[in-house]
Amino acid sequence: MEFIKRYLHANQGTSVPDRYHVWSAVSLLSMCLARRVYVDHGHFQIRPMMYICLVGDPASKKTSAKDKAKQMFLEVMENHPIGASVTSREKIVERMCKDDCLRTYTDELGSIVDYKPLYFFINEFKNFLSINPAAMIDFLTDIYDTKFFDAETLKHGLQPIINPCVNILACDTPDNIIDKLKLSLIGGGFSRRLLFVYETATPPRIAFPHLSDESIESWNWCVDHLRKVALMAGPILWTPDARAYFAEWYQDMKLGDDPVLKGYFASKDIIASKIAMCLCASEPDMGLTFTKEKLEGAVALLDQNEDTLPHLTVAAGRNELAAHQHRLLLALNAVGGLMLEKKFHRLASTNMSESEYISIKSFLKSTDQLFEVLLDHGGTKQVFVTSAHKMAELKEKGEVSRPSLNTNKLV
Repeated sequence: MEFIKRYLHANQGTSVPDRYHVWSAVSLLSMCLARRVYVDHGHFQIRPMMYICLVGDPASKKTSAKDKAKQMFLEVMENHPIGASVTSREKIVERMCKDDCLRTYTDELGSIVDYKPLYFFINEFKNFLSINPAAMIDFLTDIYDTKFFDAETLKHGLQPIINPCVNILACDTPDNIIDKLKLSLIGGGFSRRLLFVYETATPPRIAFPHLSDESIESWNWCVDHLRKVALMAGPILWTPDARAYFAEWYQDMKLGDDPVLKGYFASKDIIASKIAMCLCASEPDMGLTFTKEKLEGAVALLDQNEDTLPHLTVAAGRNELAAHQHRLLLALNAVGGLMLEKKFHRLASTNMSESEYISIKSFLKSTDQLFEVLLDHGGTKQVFVTSAHKMAELKEKGEVSRPSLNTNKLV
């Protein structure tokens, strides 16, 4: 993961969370690989194009991360077409059919291959979908990983696109994503293609962002490396250990019971293969071979990213109070899982009624997502609310007795 490490170093000195930079680096590798590298499964091929959406509250620095990735992309691929942040599928098809989107590369057999790339760096994913959300999502689903795409309109007639290559690095807020999930706009085939990167931790405060000589050196290394990546072409080979590991992992992979994430888990093996291709391109030797270590790294990146995904999907449920539950649990986790109940109560009162708060707290306690405990605070015993993780920690330290399950009793 040398490129990813160097990319993180190049962008240190700011308050942008590492999670955003890591996945921006993966996106850059995917964009520079384009269609030239592939995994051949006989019946079909997997190529490294990806749709990645950085999700976070306003001021979470997701746009800053996206902008840094775009800056590096423009240094490396300055003559490649970048799509608009607000557009329609018809305009995308029209542009991709033009010659200014035509690019070529030499494949492993020495043949010249035409392809049509278009790259998107999107400030607000909701704006990108604003003209006709359902139509745009259908288009992005259809053109993903396909070799041929045909569109036909009365104005333009038949518009064939051979070897389309669409990559997306977008940003959005959790509220916007939750709304789309509730409306089932993001679901089915598209949920198997769009990877959410949701950062819930509060970014560190850095009063004076700084750019060191070492960061500049790492930035230049990354730019030079991506220029080499943009020349890679050919099929991915597998070591025997890699095949054995991947087969065992795929058979044992837990699919989860979240209906919203069903599509993601159904295609996790495809996404892992795409990321593993990026990790091959991340190393200085840039070998086109899947090793066990590369596949383990790809799986680890996905596993680490899954810790926050349930926050989006739980809040997207039909329960109208689910979004409020989501925000309260996030606020509790943001302070380490322990908060004075009266402060927790005040926080809840900003956007819900008293009866709603009572209902939510009762539900969270009955499902062991929230506990109430009496702890010393300023010389007196006061009521605190605690997360399940923090509760286990307090019990281990002997600071509280065992909790009373499914009751409202204090412990």
